[in-house]
Amino acid sequence: MSINPAIFKAYDVRGLYPQEVNEDAARLIGRGFVAYLKARRIAVSRDMRLSSPSMAAAFIDGARAQGADVVDYGMMGTDMLYYAVARDGHDGGVQITASHNPKEYNGIKMVRKEAFPLSGESGIGDIRDMIAKDQLPPPAAKPGSLTTANVVDDYIKHVLSFIDVSLIKPFNVVLDAGSGVAGLVAPKLFERLPCRTTQLCMELDGTFPNHEANPLIEENRQDITAEVIRQQADRLLGPEIADVDGNVEDRSDTVSVFNGPSPVIRVFASETDEIKAASTWLADQNKAGVLPHEIGVFVRSAGQLARAQAAVKESGLPFKNLDEHVETTSGYVSICTMHLAKGLEFRSVAVMACDDEVIPLQERIESVGDDADLQEIYDTERQLLYVACTRARDFLFISGLEPASEFLDDLK
Repeated sequence: MSINPAIFKAYDVRGLYPQEVNEDAARLIGRGFVAYLKARRIAVSRDMRLSSPSMAAAFIDGARAQGADVVDYGMMGTDMLYYAVARDGHDGGVQITASHNPKEYNGIKMVRKEAFPLSGESGIGDIRDMIAKDQLPPPAAKPGSLTTANVVDDYIKHVLSFIDVSLIKPFNVVLDAGSGVAGLVAPKLFERLPCRTTQLCMELDGTFPNHEANPLIEENRQDITAEVIRQQADRLLGPEIADVDGNVEDRSDTVSVFNGPSPVIRVFASETDEIKAASTWLADQNKAGVLPHEIGVFVRSAGQLARAQAAVKESGLPFKNLDEHVETTSGYVSICTMHLAKGLEFRSVAVMACDDEVIPLQERIESVGDDADLQEIYDTERQLLYVACTRARDFLFISGLEPASEFLDDLK
């Protein structure tokens, strides 16, 4: 039997099911995997795709036919398979999954002993060529055995062993499993943490009824983004996310990068006092080694830009107002409204003009027709301030006039 060589990728086997990847291919790859590793015992698990049970069964048939004992761990995540391979001393392991790809796809991820991955240059290409050239060794005289195991609880204990749970703050976290196998383990993991969770798409469903599994596509993040804004949840995603093929997307537009001392929060009686204090803070930042282009100044709307400009001008630093293109310039402090802050990052940030009728913006409040609309405005306005403040990596200054925005209490 011939197999489409295009399904053998750099880090896995992957293709459309059943046109490219199917049970016949999985059975042959199972034989080739065991032959290449000279494996005596391997681990196999699968995701929740509709074709994964039959694909896993076919791979297991091929592996056993080649003489390897197989431990079937059932449905679980790829990282859990890696844990099982290392913990239980297997000669190799396989996860039946197409990772972030649409429901029409399926595939096979393969690792050797200690969960080191096979790649196109080391293992995957060899298995491909073995099958293409009809050079698979003859089946074993006696097929390998088949047993089952489950590592979910042990995996969770292992993950938690890396942290001191008592130090975890009671974060408010929104989880979106995308109907994938994360829905199997994430609830069990977070119930052991002092976190409040809102759980989306936790049902395991290979048809992906809510959205595709690929988080790199913006529309697939709409549900969780909307819920985060509604709940004002703390962001726990890393500054980057990557899929199995190494595609990386910067998440600095949605993740706090602040890692410095407590912010300076000041409330003043007049604009003159605020401008003077902000200009002094900006000048001190520059004297401490922060370059002008490493400084950002944000205000709620265009009506407050003059206050920011006056503060930077008084500090003696050059500045430029950012437009919709949001392009910073080397050697210049960046000034802009909060709605342009998303995606920016500075060492030092000043968020000015946080007055009571400025944020939340009074004209937006006066335009609402009911309580639901009012709550939505409060949530989005609070989110604007949150994003602006979290553009600071090292130092943060927040100011406003008396009476100051009620949102400043959230930052204290």
